[in-house]
Amino acid sequence: MNPIIKWASVHKIDITKKFDSKTTMINGDTDATDFVSKLLDDVSKSSAYKYYRFRSNTTEVHNIINSLSDNEWEDSATRISNRLYEAEEKAQKQVENLTDLRRGGLLQIYLENDNATLYVITKVDYDDYLGESLKKESGLPWEKRTQKVAIIEFNEEDHIVKVRDTNSTISTYWWDSFLELVELNSSQKNTKSAFMEIDNLLTRKVKKKSKIDYWNIRNSVLCYFRNNEGFSITGLIENTLLHYTPDNSSIDIKSLSEDLLNLPEKKNFDSQFDISISHIKGRIKKNIPLRENLELRFNGEIENLKDIIKAGEDSEGRKFIKIFSDTGYEEFKSSNNDSATENSQSDGARKE
Repeated sequence: MNPIIKWASVHKIDITKKFDSKTTMINGDTDATDFVSKLLDDVSKSSAYKYYRFRSNTTEVHNIINSLSDNEWEDSATRISNRLYEAEEKAQKQVENLTDLRRGGLLQIYLENDNATLYVITKVDYDDYLGESLKKESGLPWEKRTQKVAIIEFNEEDHIVKVRDTNSTISTYWWDSFLELVELNSSQKNTKSAFMEIDNLLTRKVKKKSKIDYWNIRNSVLCYFRNNEGFSITGLIENTLLHYTPDNSSIDIKSLSEDLLNLPEKKNFDSQFDISISHIKGRIKKNIPLRENLELRFNGEIENLKDIIKAGEDSEGRKFIKIFSDTGYEEFKSSNNDSATENSQSDGARKE
């Protein structure tokens, strides 16, 4: 991102104190300008966003950014900051016995980039540190920067707003109370589309080459959807592929990761959203025919799948699968052959 920054400012947001209306402008060749440039670079590289639009053309933030002018920037930025302060006050009252909202600085940046006009609103960490004078000071950390991001793109029809949150789910007060947005894709639609398209990609790219790698990766995807409240495409890749060693060396994990990373844009679902697991229960189930009137059915994710189901071939060339199962063992054990399940593969024993 090589933006032309027209205006930039920062406000301190700390709801434990009275709202500070002071606007700190960021301009010139300063460390603060470098900080903003690094932040914009981080924002542009992120792949996890959910798309929204403004609830109406009369909402406050929409009206403010639509009527920006050189001599009104400080006032406009202060009004937007005050709105966030009020939204956080309200949100804190709703969760006061559970958690405390993190204080931070609200950076607002108006810029032009690649023939597009953007308004970036981001809440960044505001931390205490020991200064060179050995006195406690407060400021913005150089490395760990963003908590929440909203990127508003101006166009003639409707402003599209990309929202990201470092939390697993996007805070409601950020997109609803503060920005007054409506989602373009619901959590239900996103969950169904994402799971279906990911499974389709694995079927095309992995299953045709290696069925065992397909089942292992698909099972990890199921675990991710089941065990997380929020989805991000980068989080999915980190959880399913980052440390995965394929059984078949022809499976290119790097290429597969890139395909997954590009999937939200190609298939029109958000790269960050709340997971609605109830809307993919039907798609989770998979059946594998074993022989006539016998099949293996997956009803959901299985912890340590690779250690539970094993495939083999006995001395007579008969192929079998072995499933480690105490329950299954009790159902099928032979009274005169209790020890045979582990030592003899010729009977196709199945034990979990």
